[in-house]
Amino acid sequence: MIKQCIKIALTYCVLQALWAAELLEDLTSLSLHSSSDGSHSMVMPHAWIERSDVFNAEEDLKALLSKSKVSGVLPIKNNTSAPVSVRAFGRQGPEEIEIDLTINASEIIATLNLSSYENFILSAESFGFIDFYSIEGRFEISIESQPMLLFPRQLKPFSFTPERTSTISGFDENRQSEIKQYRGHLNFLERYVCKYEGIKFTDLFQHRETLYNTNRLEKIIETPLSSTSRIPLNLFSIWLTNPDAPVEPDLKFIEMAKESAKRNRRIDGWNYYFLVKDPSLLPQTVAALADTDIQLIAYTDLLGPLELATEFAEALAENNFGEASDILRVEALRQMGGGYLDIDLQVFQSLKPYFYFYDSVFGVEPMTEFIGNAFMACTANHPVMVALTGLIKRNCTLVREKTNSQPTRTKEEFDQIKSFYANLFAKHKSNTLFTTGPCAATVAFYQAAGKSTTDIALPPEALYPGKTLRRPEFDIPNVADSIGLSSACLHLWRKTWLR
Repeated sequence: MIKQCIKIALTYCVLQALWAAELLEDLTSLSLHSSSDGSHSMVMPHAWIERSDVFNAEEDLKALLSKSKVSGVLPIKNNTSAPVSVRAFGRQGPEEIEIDLTINASEIIATLNLSSYENFILSAESFGFIDFYSIEGRFEISIESQPMLLFPRQLKPFSFTPERTSTISGFDENRQSEIKQYRGHLNFLERYVCKYEGIKFTDLFQHRETLYNTNRLEKIIETPLSSTSRIPLNLFSIWLTNPDAPVEPDLKFIEMAKESAKRNRRIDGWNYYFLVKDPSLLPQTVAALADTDIQLIAYTDLLGPLELATEFAEALAENNFGEASDILRVEALRQMGGGYLDIDLQVFQSLKPYFYFYDSVFGVEPMTEFIGNAFMACTANHPVMVALTGLIKRNCTLVREKTNSQPTRTKEEFDQIKSFYANLFAKHKSNTLFTTGPCAATVAFYQAAGKSTTDIALPPEALYPGKTLRRPEFDIPNVADSIGLSSACLHLWRKTWLR
């Protein structure tokens, strides 16, 4: 690589003059203190300023620039009362670029047109704090007199109660199909899941709304942080395969896991476990994870006996690795606490703030209204995981025996549930969704979240972003696409759980 260090002096003045007519006139008409899309970061509260063990502004900024694929000309405004010096790091093609900028108080200047940006750092003698945000689809930088909370960010307004439009006319054929599929999910939730689980349909969404409004970032931002994280700093991913004919995970998924680990490093207190039956069956994966922060380990060595051992063994015997994975992630989170990451889910930011703020973090899927289980984070023995363990045990029992008794319900109630699940499993091939997956997670979250713990279900924007914020959203970015500033993760929905 050729490394250039461009000291902005006469050359920069010439560039500024060339840009002034078309760029600076437009910039001065913009407010750099507020934005219509809520992408501005918030002032770091006094109680959090000294918590460098939780918040790392430089790493957060690099993550924001990287996941948002920032390029082009970036305007920078100095909102402090004194001059500041900023060094910008980026690339122009294969070349690494460094740009030194001096910005007077209240002045706006613009960087060079770069193919990518990697970091911005204030000089040691400058007083100020960097903020990075977007206004009307354009990225901008400002220097503020107070420290800014770069991540997490406020999420855009979101109603957890879905709107069921009466018509789908006016949409193209593909969009009509998506809306019909979405309506099918809502009907399933209302007419089957809620009915047979004894849940009022509107209460399901009101529960999420209430928890979100109580525990969202804006409500807790002045709360002092505990000395240690509420949720243990453990991450888990899982790959299960037939030991007689083992199939290794695609290396692109291993690369995604490695990128997630770079944002949640062992040196910062994280443990990332990649759970398998036997590492010796996966030599390619062993080699790919060597010298990384990810520990490939047999689940028996880490977790020992499983409470859902019978259900797990049955799923493995049927080569139903999706269902077995659902069970194993619940066991790992219930036993040890931490966060579970699907193999086709990549984390772009440090998850530490979420793990310090909450006892559990879940997200709503953008195309179903289910509580997803591709990302779940919670304390050990969290009530939601305890409830989910019980639901999985019950569901698998109904599938296996189609007869049983349940002391906590009347015979009539249990017969209804038995009939519902028995008939459902007979008609649907994707039993995993209902037995152990997002459907079960949805019920468990409703039953147990928020009763004695600080829990939250986040809108899709945070954990399951689509290309837009519309509802429903089936169009999902790729890892190479730009991800929103408010999004911690990206799930690719590759359905690796299917047999």
